[in-house]
Order: sequence, then C-alpha cells, then structure tokens
Amino acid sequence: MSVLLRAAGLFGLGPRKTRTEIACEIADELAFHLESRARELEGQGLAPEEASARAKELFGDVERTARECARIQMGGRIMLVRIQWVVIAVLVVALALVGWRQTVTRAMLLEREHALRAEAEHDRARLQEMEQVKEAVLAMSRGERLAVGEGYVPPTSSDELAARWLAELVERPEDWRHAVGIYEELLALPPDEALAALTDLWPQLSVTQKQQALKAFAFEHGHARILAVLHLGATDAALEVQAWAFQYLREYSFRNFAEDYDAYLAWAATWGGRPLDQVLAENARAFLQELWGRSPAEVEQRLRDFEDLDFRSAAKLGLDLSQVFRDAGALAMLEGWLRSPELRAEDSGLNKLAFSWAKTLAPDEAWLCAHVLPFLDDADESLAGPAARALGDPRNAWAVPELLARLERTVPGSDASNPNSADWAAASALAEIGDPSVIPALIGLIASNPGYNTVYGIGYFALGKLTGVTYDESHDGNWWIDWWGKNQGRFPPEVRALPIPGF
Repeated sequence: MSVLLRAAGLFGLGPRKTRTEIACEIADELAFHLESRARELEGQGLAPEEASARAKELFGDVERTARECARIQMGGRIMLVRIQWVVIAVLVVALALVGWRQTVTRAMLLEREHALRAEAEHDRARLQEMEQVKEAVLAMSRGERLAVGEGYVPPTSSDELAARWLAELVERPEDWRHAVGIYEELLALPPDEALAALTDLWPQLSVTQKQQALKAFAFEHGHARILAVLHLGATDAALEVQAWAFQYLREYSFRNFAEDYDAYLAWAATWGGRPLDQVLAENARAFLQELWGRSPAEVEQRLRDFEDLDFRSAAKLGLDLSQVFRDAGALAMLEGWLRSPELRAEDSGLNKLAFSWAKTLAPDEAWLCAHVLPFLDDADESLAGPAARALGDPRNAWAVPELLARLERTVPGSDASNPNSADWAAASALAEIGDPSVIPALIGLIASNPGYNTVYGIGYFALGKLTGVTYDESHDGNWWIDWWGKNQGRFPPEVRALPIPGF
C-alpha cells in the first residue's frame, strides 16, 4: 500500500460511512473502552460484575457520550475533509525530509568513518616511519648504512633529514603533536648534532613548535646540550617562548629569570659552556647560600618558585643533589625554619614549604624522628598534614606504625562527614611508602567511622593506590571487607593472615 493510501486510511478518507455504521463503530469503541477499564479493575481485586459496574460508573453516561461522538463526527466531517489533505501533504513532506536526512547522515557517517580509517592508517605509517628514521639516524651517527622496509627510502645525510623535518614543520606549524614526533627523531641524534639541527630549524619554527622543542629536550632530563637549547628559547623574540625556557632553566640555575632578563644573560655567559653536573652542583650551593641569614618571610618568598624542584636530571648524570644540599648545610637551615615562630602564623606558607623541603632533602630516620615526627600529632592540621606528607617515601618504612597510630587515634571518634587534611596526608604517606600490611587496618578504620573523611580520604588516598581499586563513593567499610575476603590471596602470606581490626 502506498504512503498516500495509508494516510488516507489513517485520516478516514476512504468511502463515506452511513450514520448507522458510524453509530456501530462508536458503540464498539465505547464497549472496548469499558471492557478494558473493567479488566483493569478486576486486576485490582474486584469481581467481574462489580468491575463492569464500576467501569460504567467511572465513565459516566454512555448513551449521551455516544450521541455526542456521532454529532461531532458527522458535523466535523466537512472541516475534517478540508484539513486532512493538508495534514497528509505535511506528512508526506516530513517523511521525505526524514528520508533525505537519513541519507545525508548515512553519507556523513560513512565519510567520517573513511576519514578516521585513513587517519589511523596515516598514524600507523607515521609511527613506522619514525621508528625507521630513528634507526637510520642512529646508523648514520655510527657511519653505517641501514636496510629498511620496502617503500621507505631513508635519508642519506643529516642535511637531507633536516630538510625533510623543516618541510613537515612548515607545513603544519600549529600541530604540536606532529612536532613532538619530529623532535623524538631529532633527539636520536648525538647531542651536538641534535643541537645543530635544532639551531638550523629554529628561525623557521612557529611559537608552538619552539615551545614543544624546549619541552622535548627538557623532558630528556640531563641532555648534554640542554642549556644551549634553552638559550635559544630564552633569547627568542616571542615572550611566550622565553617563558617556557625560563621555567625549565629553574631546574639548573635555581633562579627565576622571568623577573630579571639581564641576570639571565650574565648567568648564561658564566655557565653556558660548563659540564651540566657542575652547573647543577654549584648553582645548588649558591642557592642555599643565598638563603642563609634571610628572614622566614624572605625565605618563603624565595622558595615559592622552587617548591617542586625536579632532581631527575641530576640523578641521570649520577649526581645526588639532595646530598649536595645536605653537605652544604641545608638540614641545619631547615631546623631553624621548623623552630621559627612564623611556622605557626596563620597567613604563613613557610609550614608547607619547610616540610616539602624536608622531603626533598631525603634526611635519614634519626633527623626525621627528631624534627618532623613531633609535628605528626600537632593539633594544627596545617602542620600535621605537611609533616605526614614529608614522611611519605618508600625509604621511610619505619614511619608506617607512627602514621597508622595517628589515624587510629583520630579517625574512630572524628566527625566523618568533615574532611581532615592531616588524616588524608597520613593516608597518602602510607600509600607512598607502599607497605600492603596496612590494608586491613585501613579497611577497619573506614568501617569504624564511615563518612566522607574515611570513604574518600582513606579509600582514595591510601587503599585505592595500594590496591589499584578505582575510588567510588559506594566503597564503604562493608564493601572493602567484602573485597578483602575475595582478594587477600593476592598478597604475601604475612599480609594475608592479618585480620581486619575493630576500632
């Protein structure tokens, strides 16, 4: 049946019906309605006769309704005829539009699917090419020729390689991901050759590409020519590039040159050609010497730029920078900060900075027990929390009983609906130490006082990291107890045998 015929049947445009036929249809419709309603009432427990009577009562005057329906249908037929064709026309247009939209959508989806497949294929080819280029670059640096896969012709010289890099970078100046891939290839070169290639490319690079170049070399941590690379950025005309360079230079100079450009030029003239481990060690000592004799407020201001120092470059070069600081008297200076009255000032940030440095300097157990551990039970959360975080290191396994004892004293009787930063810091420190024997006790603590402070504070910061379980607000004490019953077999026998304590 065609759409038009279906529509005609739907709107009653078939052969005209007599009054009797209309009346019969109305009666049948009303009877069907009453019967359906009666069945519903029967389902509610009424007897069949009672349900039928109740249905009629709820419906009202059946005869009057039938007469009114007949009058409306006969009287409205002329008007209905006038509007039905309009409705049919609109329906046909709507159906056509729906069909057209489905066709267009299907075409767009197919086109998008093809584009995604092509992009994925391009990415796979690009990754394969990058690996081949890296091998070719390494081979060239050894004076070798490398046989590669069919369809790929490796560059025969560093000049050819640089020309290819430049062409690709110029073609996609704002595609930072593409730039990162090229810099990975460039970093496969020996350090001097990598610096020379980047120096040649630098004038043609966009701001985005220059920033990504600085990041790529900085993230190598200890690249032999990193200071020369960062000098390219620090002396670039774009302030955005300079800002990135000064951020990475902090790791080697312990100074924020964004505030003093002339100071950077003087520093670069002094240190630019020195061995990198010497630069790190000497600048660390100079940095510490500068802090001696300063007021706590001045120290706080100076340290704000260096709260998150990264020692990975020094470690890669075989230099223990924490030991350099300790040998230069950093622990004695830190002891003075921890005894300072300013440590307890409400608006002081020295507390957080002092304990952060206590962790950075990696002091031994005796020093931490003497100068950090006493703050663990301090009534001031702004001191107890940073003190707990300072103990969070795998080397501080001795601190596990102390951290756990703090939680056992504070959690069971606390207001579990309110977060306690010191409790969360202690939980986080236990996770960083990484001893799985604390898991049953932590589960017992959540079960003893379930609420936001424990379900989230202990569940997320400690148990989630120790067990690999993703945090969920439904993971209360009962959930963890059930989890332990199913998973304790994953742990060593001495941990598996531990009961979940009650508090």
